[in-house]
Amino acid sequence: MATTNTAERNPVRALAPFLCASLLLLCATCARWLPAAKPPEQARTYTLVKTIPISGEGRWDYLTVDSDAHRLYVARATHTQVIDLTSGKVLADWQGTAGVHGVALVPDKGLAFTSNGRNRNVSVFDIKTNQKLADVKTGDGPDAIAFDPASGKVLCMNHRGGTVTLISISADGKQFTPEELEVGGALEFVVCDGDGHAFVNVEDKNQVVEFDTRSPKVLNRWTTGDGDSPTGLALDAKGHLLFVGCGGNNKLVVIDSTSGTVRASLPIGQHCDGCAFDPGTGDAFASCGDGTVTVVRASGDGGKFEVAQTVQTKPGARTITLDPQTHTLYLPTAETQTAAGATRPTMKPDSFQILVVAPSQP
Repeated sequence: MATTNTAERNPVRALAPFLCASLLLLCATCARWLPAAKPPEQARTYTLVKTIPISGEGRWDYLTVDSDAHRLYVARATHTQVIDLTSGKVLADWQGTAGVHGVALVPDKGLAFTSNGRNRNVSVFDIKTNQKLADVKTGDGPDAIAFDPASGKVLCMNHRGGTVTLISISADGKQFTPEELEVGGALEFVVCDGDGHAFVNVEDKNQVVEFDTRSPKVLNRWTTGDGDSPTGLALDAKGHLLFVGCGGNNKLVVIDSTSGTVRASLPIGQHCDGCAFDPGTGDAFASCGDGTVTVVRASGDGGKFEVAQTVQTKPGARTITLDPQTHTLYLPTAETQTAAGATRPTMKPDSFQILVVAPSQP
């Protein structure tokens, strides 16, 4: 029987070694020009990175950061401190702000406004000279305070009076005209959407109230769902979401700011009194007096939210502010002591401090 050469029967098989070698050479050449594979992204986490010790007496409430000037404004019960965040030094200490709760900055006019609960007024300071310029009468118990760029007004929440004092500023920054808006209830924190609307927690009614800042009037009243005693409040203006920290039952309630629909209710620590939202990362935060900050973010699954991390801070650090440029969080607290026979702890002298919490991947 005649035999047939394998190459003659299947020429492709005969060429196989040469084809394989050519393919390997081509792959090696292409690999030189292809970008290296990226390692999987690690989840962003937050850590207490340092503590800034601050001298002086007085308890604390809200604090406000000026990102451009690298300054921190801290309410200290009877006085207000201005801190250089670069050096950690106290640059100024404003007196005459009895019962101060917070500071609102109006950068384009070089002004700062403090809400003075005991004085039932708002004080106006020149942030360059640190001189007091005026005192403006408010309702009863001025508490949280914010500047609304859409209306050009400073908004002061009167906790006991249940009203909002809206302060108009003259073009020359020397005249300040207040007007009152009746809301009702114990008003807590306030946020502005930049489009002429503001939102305030009503602590004793478990509500968030939306109001118009240009022509002051109440627009909507929304329930906080299963959240009790809302105190902290933050806003995602682009995503139209409110993050409501409820100290009564340790919940962070997420509410649609256009409809009032409750989108989520998540567990947080005890004694929440502050919230923040970072538009650069999409993370929301609830600061709690038990020494924790709860980090909440969208889970990417049908608009759901999840607790991404619980950051350990220090007891008493219940309020918070965010520097959106550096994504850094600042929280005030102090060490406490309980004297014999006393019913509640007191602050240790000169133990006041600012906690700095920073992300691992800004």
